[in-house]
Amino acid sequence: MGASDGTRRVLRLAAPSILENLSVTLVNFADTAMVGSLGAAATASVAINASPTWFLTSLVSAMSVGGTAIVARAVGAGDRRRAERTLGQALRLTLFLALGLSVTVGLLAGRIPAWMGARPDVLPQARQYLRILSFAFVPHFLGLVSAGLMRGAGDTRTPMRINLLTNVVNVAGNFLLIHPTRTVRFAGLEFQVAGAGLGVAGAALATAGALALSGILLLLLLVRGRPDLALHGRDLASHDAETQRDILRIGLPAAGERVVITVGQLLFVSVVAGLGTIPLAAHHLAITAESIGYMPAYGFGVAATTMVGQALGAGKPEQ
Repeated sequence: MGASDGTRRVLRLAAPSILENLSVTLVNFADTAMVGSLGAAATASVAINASPTWFLTSLVSAMSVGGTAIVARAVGAGDRRRAERTLGQALRLTLFLALGLSVTVGLLAGRIPAWMGARPDVLPQARQYLRILSFAFVPHFLGLVSAGLMRGAGDTRTPMRINLLTNVVNVAGNFLLIHPTRTVRFAGLEFQVAGAGLGVAGAALATAGALALSGILLLLLLVRGRPDLALHGRDLASHDAETQRDILRIGLPAAGERVVITVGQLLFVSVVAGLGTIPLAAHHLAITAESIGYMPAYGFGVAATTMVGQALGAGKPEQ
């Protein structure tokens, strides 16, 4: 592979991931603005749950990182059977972990925001938001791992398309569920727009619905089968201890790194929450804006993971 070919492949793999994550960030802006229109307490109720959610995602990353690395190597070696067996076992591990996290968070949703230091004016909405979100954890986490393994196989476009679609669903859901029925003025015209008027609960339902939809669509695509990767029932139903050990051997250190980072974020947000509702809301707005700076690095990281894994699998470490 020449230098120019390598550059083109990096950009071909990285560009969809960068676009996908930029779209997620832009939707987060819209999400935050829509909730923010309800006031500082509403914004803070979402903000107080962001770090705990990132912490849970860091736990699931063990399967995503480990599975992605092994799938990339298997694809590079032309061993489709190993790639698909890894996919099934990674999703099997994720399913059990996601079920446990969903039940645990659902039961503790009334306490987690209080442990994070949420003020009394924030607690009721924060508890409701987290409890609703917990119902989407199983399809959401399965979708996160599915998307990671698709990228390991060299397909960064499909996760991008699915996430673009579900981000639109999220914004539309917010628009319909957060605010009550109202008159909207645009370009000199007036429209009557139906709305459920659910406030923060509406934002939680829209987010949970979009996350669940994304995971379900990604799983359906894998079940239907793809040229690069497919999910077979036997690989999901069977217990392959050796493959699971390989996934966790690679994935657990990466997950441990992310857990350490998110624990720091949990502690920091709890300190900010102690300053009051408005500082917490402001902190969340700033973090949302800041996140756009991470996107190019994330996209090139995806490209590097895929290309290095496939080169090693092909027995070409010099690439």
